[in-house]
Amino acid sequence: MFERKKPDEFEDLAEKEMSKAFRYYNYVREFYGYLCDSLDLVFEEGCDEFDPAHAPAEKEFLPANGINENSPAKAKLVDQVTRAIHAYTTMRTMIAVLDEQRIEKAEQERGILQDPHKFALTSIAEYFPTSSLWHEFDERAQKQLDKYANDAQSAVLLMDPLSLESAIHKIFAEQKACLERFLPEKVKELENLRNEMEMSCNGKKVDRNSQEYVDSIMELLIKDRGWLKDRRRSKREDEHHQNLQLLSRKVLANARFEHSKENIDKLLQLNKRLIELQDECAKVTFNMYKDMMALMAQGKTYYKTFCIETSIIYESEENWEGEVSGLYDSYDKANSFEVGLSDAPGRVPADYKELNAWHEDLSWNIETLDLPEFKDEYICFAMHKFFADGKYSLEDAMRMKPEEFYVHTEIHI
Repeated sequence: MFERKKPDEFEDLAEKEMSKAFRYYNYVREFYGYLCDSLDLVFEEGCDEFDPAHAPAEKEFLPANGINENSPAKAKLVDQVTRAIHAYTTMRTMIAVLDEQRIEKAEQERGILQDPHKFALTSIAEYFPTSSLWHEFDERAQKQLDKYANDAQSAVLLMDPLSLESAIHKIFAEQKACLERFLPEKVKELENLRNEMEMSCNGKKVDRNSQEYVDSIMELLIKDRGWLKDRRRSKREDEHHQNLQLLSRKVLANARFEHSKENIDKLLQLNKRLIELQDECAKVTFNMYKDMMALMAQGKTYYKTFCIETSIIYESEENWEGEVSGLYDSYDKANSFEVGLSDAPGRVPADYKELNAWHEDLSWNIETLDLPEFKDEYICFAMHKFFADGKYSLEDAMRMKPEEFYVHTEIHI
């Protein structure tokens, strides 16, 4: 919410809003431009549609006629907000051009991942949104965008074109939906700010007893999510800082890891235990699924929808706080292995082994677990989740006991 301010207090706010507007604009311009180029989308000459691949650069959003460094401060402030509004309005035009059907049609006609365009798509992945850029989006959307961004980066590293195509498609659809909700609200918010600036700079007094003024204050209060956003932003920044610390710790610990026979045997011992627990996860999930379906068949309508999530969890009574604070506060820090089934799966598995089939298609002795000693060994996916995707290092594995891993199940109704 914009507080009522005096003319000399508007300067920082106007500059901040314009900077934010162009930060968003430059990202959207890059994303849509690369996407159009990679699909060879051509817009008819002279058509009314806006071509994102040729969107105006930030430097083309020039000040209004007559506004220069010698202009009055109040005129320059109003112009900054006007340029921010112009950037957001241009984004609205830009995102309205493309929809999922047009993207799908272009993919079918051109092939999104043909060789000449792989570099362009990799460039898109480098510009995928991060939580620091999209604070105005709701928390669910931010988590989805972060997940799709991570999926895309993994696909680039693994050179998996189909997964990359899927991630790009999902992130396009998610951020388009978010922008369609966010941009109209932002334009209206800035128009209100500009009106307030003009009134304040022109010395017009506001009748604080008028119904119009009271209604405007109520509207701003209802929409005021600033303090909530600040709290979430602070939490995300703390988590980001901790994750960087834990990543640095993991890299150093893995570099120190001794490839002794004793240590390799310990890793293989944990791997054996996790293979057994992967199997147990699938078995528990499948049997619970059958039980729940049987209850539904008996008319237990309160079980009409459900989701079963079974995970491999690591918990130890040993105090690791001296090593690194916060790492073992909760088991989700380690990217635990998971198996799940819902009331309406894409295909009902014939038996519990099908739930783990894709995990077992290949050995996961890659990334952190790409050790010479594992060349002829089968390394399970759960090992990869804990020691490659997760925050645990190979040195940590030396302190972990097989019995400290166990299966944890949750049923969501």
